[in-house]
Amino acid sequence: MNQPHSPERFKPGKNDTVITIFGAFIAFFGLAFMLLPSTGHPRSEMARMQSENNIKQIGLALLNYRDVHGAFPPAYVTDEQGQPLYSWRVLILPFIEASDLYDQFDLDAAWDSPTNKPLISQMPEALTSPFFFKTRSQGKTPYLAVVDSQRGRTVLRPGPGQKFNYQLKTDAIDQSVMVIDDPGRMVIWTKPDDISPQQLLSLDPIDQNELHGIHVLYGDAKVEHFDEEACARLGNLIFCDEGRIPNAAR
Repeated sequence: MNQPHSPERFKPGKNDTVITIFGAFIAFFGLAFMLLPSTGHPRSEMARMQSENNIKQIGLALLNYRDVHGAFPPAYVTDEQGQPLYSWRVLILPFIEASDLYDQFDLDAAWDSPTNKPLISQMPEALTSPFFFKTRSQGKTPYLAVVDSQRGRTVLRPGPGQKFNYQLKTDAIDQSVMVIDDPGRMVIWTKPDDISPQQLLSLDPIDQNELHGIHVLYGDAKVEHFDEEACARLGNLIFCDEGRIPNAAR
């Protein structure tokens, strides 16, 4: 009676061993390539697209906040003495699918209070730079509002949230920079820390970062990429005070 034979265990030959080693060699260097700094390769392009999607989501959140509250959020919330407590980025949490995180904040305390400081490491993905995703736990974001703290002529400004009449061309917020994405300038996302018009105009060179420039979010949530050549237009795209109409057409 014939006994059933067990299947033979595969025994790699010499050629098979060489192929296995070569495959491991290729996999190792493929992984090393993925970990290299971005230099315009497809990985860098994917990160750039994700960063653009993030700032678009931020723009929609700001518009939704305006629709609910009747005005854009203030650049930062202050206490009764006028001292800054925390950023506008905290206020838009319910509009970027982070309501649970928003509910954990003590809205009467500063960003670095015992209650709020531990929440820094829970920064939402929409505020995280895809170029520095591994530093997400540090809570640093490249998405900064352009804030005129002295005269309040920017879309996001200190004090009560600004109401804009979209029928008035003098407001021109659709041609005004509201938020930028600059991987070369990272801040703690809950901290009332952004960028002033003077700082924005002095970014030089503007394209020496992983994004090779900056993303600009306008007051109507449109997004545009600015490289070094385009940055000369920024001076006409910052202030939206009454009577201001930019000279530079997009």
